[in-house]
Amino acid sequence: MSFAYPIALLWVDLETTGLEVVTKSRQDQVIEVAAMVTTFDLDPIAGYHDVVRLTKTGVERIKSNEYVLNMHKKNGLLRDAATTKNTLAEVEENILNMLAINTTFNKGELMLAGSGVGHFDNAIIREQMPRLAEWLNYALFDIGVYRRMTKIFAQKDIVNPTAASYGDVKLHRAWEDVVGHVEESKKYMDLFRETF
Repeated sequence: MSFAYPIALLWVDLETTGLEVVTKSRQDQVIEVAAMVTTFDLDPIAGYHDVVRLTKTGVERIKSNEYVLNMHKKNGLLRDAATTKNTLAEVEENILNMLAINTTFNKGELMLAGSGVGHFDNAIIREQMPRLAEWLNYALFDIGVYRRMTKIFAQKDIVNPTAASYGDVKLHRAWEDVVGHVEESKKYMDLFRETF
């Protein structure tokens, strides 16, 4: 973890075999990863997406959570995770290569961004993808927290809801979710820049 000033956003979405945050006794398997680097103006710099091979333990975990099982059957992720050969370590290496080839950032200069990243993705990255965690700043940008906070304070949505980012029609596929979170963030950015 770095206390350097962040200079870009690393949008991440992880799809997993369950919804538990990492504990010593139980870990859900990451089965899909998307990562997109953007400027603070939300202009894309580079991106990467891939599916991770479903392990025997992962199969057992996903069978124990009917909600997640049905969601990933419906969106096709279970099929994709059963046929790919990628391991999580290989996917992590590919993300690091994407950062090395397409950016000039140093470790600690990327602010983790997404929806739910503060509670869910950040803990999993730090536990299961420690080399990627080295690139992350201590600060987080969580559009899900921001969406809820503004709705509580304003007692209404202050921008039009973004279906691809949250709600019943959200696909729960990593790349589509990252794109939806960036699009939702652009709505807030445009509102603030017009207002202030």
